[in-house]
Amino acid sequence: MQDSNSNIPTRSMSPISRQTEHNIHLYAVQPREALNRHILELEKEWSIERMIAAGASVLSMVFIVLGALVSPWFLILPAIVSACFLANTISRCSPALTALQGKGRRRGCDIDEETFAMKFLESDTISADPDKAALAERVIAATRAYSSAA
Repeated sequence: MQDSNSNIPTRSMSPISRQTEHNIHLYAVQPREALNRHILELEKEWSIERMIAAGASVLSMVFIVLGALVSPWFLILPAIVSACFLANTISRCSPALTALQGKGRRRGCDIDEETFAMKFLESDTISADPDKAALAERVIAATRAYSSAA
């Protein structure tokens, strides 16, 4: 089964990749102001990695304070969090990352990919193209090349 807007089989694309391609087609025909607003939204979006790091930091700080004030047993959780970060670094596998991706959250590279595509659409030399569908396909091809090189 082929996606009507690309040459890649739909099954091989993740929902996040399909959403990125949908956004490229959508914003290819939008005015520059809408495109600029979307770029600002992308720049403010938190990646999965950032959410995990922030959550782990808050958890560790809370349990360190509890360990200092209540019981040293609370210091076990920061040690576990640190061990999980070490395991993630060594194995490149993170259960938290997998769980959040299943909920539709995007990795930093996914956000960067869409930001790249939107800035490509925004460029003055490209945006004057009257064939917006062809423009969107060229941006998708450039985005795929960008993400495979990264």
